[in-house]
Amino acid sequence: MLGPLAAVAALALGCSAPVTVATFNIRMFPEQTTDRGRVAERLVELDASVIAVQEIRDARAFGLVLEDASRHSGRDYQLLIGPCGGEGPDGDDPGMITTGVVYDASTFTVLEHTGYPDLQPDGTCGPGLPGTLAVLEDRRGHPLGVLSVHLHPFPDRFDLRREQWSRVVARLHELQQRYDAPILALGDYNSTGFRGEPAQERSFVEETVATAGLRLPTADLACTEYWRPRGDPGPYRPSALDHAVVTRGEWTAEVRGMCERLACAPTAPEAMDSDYFDVSDHCPVMLRGRL
Repeated sequence: MLGPLAAVAALALGCSAPVTVATFNIRMFPEQTTDRGRVAERLVELDASVIAVQEIRDARAFGLVLEDASRHSGRDYQLLIGPCGGEGPDGDDPGMITTGVVYDASTFTVLEHTGYPDLQPDGTCGPGLPGTLAVLEDRRGHPLGVLSVHLHPFPDRFDLRREQWSRVVARLHELQQRYDAPILALGDYNSTGFRGEPAQERSFVEETVATAGLRLPTADLACTEYWRPRGDPGPYRPSALDHAVVTRGEWTAEVRGMCERLACAPTAPEAMDSDYFDVSDHCPVMLRGRL
């Protein structure tokens, strides 16, 4: 027989709902080399209820991929696109990339969909990307907030990322107070220093998250992306650029796709996973938790 505390814990667990949330930077979608069918396959393999996406250049083309993924997964994937891009090519202009949130409409309804240009240093659309927020509610009435982010790239833009981190933290605290729900900021944080340069970036990220009373379930992932210096014929190198920051709850993280298949090891060109060329240099990151 359960004691009083155990009974309360069991009741709380029974009333909560398991959920899978992912983030996936689908490189410059779509590039000329993008295998759209394989992108759909990777989304089906994730089987996530919500997916934060980055580098979406053509939202209409991505919507067709989501239709394909929905047919093969039994889900009803819909895209909430961010500001400042996603319109697709216009003549010789390939179009601006943006962030977005994919959600399963058979599981969630939308409470709020907002773009956050203020994740940019000047609060406007530009070379970096604003965030996209989706606040969702499942069929039991449990809310969930997902903020898809894409911070400035490259080691020499660490100071710009520091500024963006302060804005991400502020948005998380604001949304937590407004909705009293788990809020996750997922995406490509471009944290080149997490296992590379600048060396101080990892400690900055971990201290920022801890000081703000937040959690970083992706901290121990071995890698989330592969890269190789331009003109370097050597092996492809693993990097840890993609993260999830959460306001509350117990969440576990795992990396999927080619990072899982390659075990985050440096990989010779002849052995490189074909997803690197046909899908993305980033790997999907999956989080599991409860609402």
